[in-house]
Amino acid sequence: SRKENLERAIQHESSGNLNAAFECYQKAVDISPSIAVELIQ
Repeated sequence: SRKENLERAIQHESSGNLNAAFECYQKAVDISPSIAVELIQ
């Protein structure tokens, strides 16, 4: 889930693993097609 990925990203960033943090941040803000439809309307 977005919340889990955000939590993982914060953990990775605090431990200095910036590549893993970046990947988790991307997953945390990824927009699915169903959310895109909601945003467009």
